[in-house]
Amino acid sequence: MHLPPLEPPISDRYFASGEVTIAADVVIAPGVLLIAEADSRIEIASGVCIGLGSVIHARGGAIIIQAGALLAAGVLIVGQSIVGRQACLGASTTLVNTSIEAGGVTAPGSLLSAEMPPTTATVSSSEPAGRSPQSSAIAHPTKVYGKEQFLRMRQSMFPDR
Repeated sequence: MHLPPLEPPISDRYFASGEVTIAADVVIAPGVLLIAEADSRIEIASGVCIGLGSVIHARGGAIIIQAGALLAAGVLIVGQSIVGRQACLGASTTLVNTSIEAGGVTAPGSLLSAEMPPTTATVSSSEPAGRSPQSSAIAHPTKVYGKEQFLRMRQSMFPDR
């Protein structure tokens, strides 16, 4: 799948509006927008990395990004969501009112929405394949190629996580 290149950000900073809580050691690239509407909030835990030009827009609840999660460039999260501990969202992934479980990985260009059937999700996790279906909004896992190489690379780059 071809993904369009990201435009360079206008500013070398990120922008936060509304009730946004960011841990001290979070890495946020330029051009990131963190927007929490009234009666909504965004919580970003320790060790999170948010890539260039990502947009996180909380509407009607909370977006919680748990410790060690990695969001690649151009990620869009809208509505309510939980990005689990050590999860990795590929470049240009879009989440709409959907959560990713701990250790979950999405392929670049993925579109995950609570309104879509779960078979459209491209997510992988370290959970065993034979687990029972969950009634939550967490996407059902399928095979993602290169996950083991990514996890080794992440461990070598960030050994303290």
